[in-house]
Amino acid sequence: MTNLASFLHDAMEDWMARQAVSGRRFGEVAIGDPCLVAELRRGRSLRLRTADRLLAFMGMEPVGPAFRREVDAFLAATGLKVSLFGEMAAGDPSFVARLRNGASPTLAKVDRVRTWMATHASDRERAAAAAFLARPASQPLDKESPA
Repeated sequence: MTNLASFLHDAMEDWMARQAVSGRRFGEVAIGDPCLVAELRRGRSLRLRTADRLLAFMGMEPVGPAFRREVDAFLAATGLKVSLFGEMAAGDPSFVARLRNGASPTLAKVDRVRTWMATHASDRERAAAAAFLARPASQPLDKESPA
């Protein structure tokens, strides 16, 4: 189970216990899938969009927007070409373009990309990425930049 999948699983189990709701009822009410929790317990993999829907249902912050900003911050800090980043971090040169156009990667791929970014940034680049992330989320990206 990936880090995000483990986090989501733990959050769901805690929420269901606090609310005294069965897994079947949780899945049905949260996303219209009564088999969701049983399938997750058997190892079903989720996509980022579904994880965000579950988190929102439980009153938690979604991870998708933060992940997209992390990718943009890494690209802005490193100057790495989008296609090269996609190939190296996700095994897909079109990963960033697809992500920006609304694609929903699996939680395992999100974890893979986050791990890759953490191991391929210098201290200076991490500081630059942190500064990028500190700016308002509504500030548009320059379409000409690699970020």
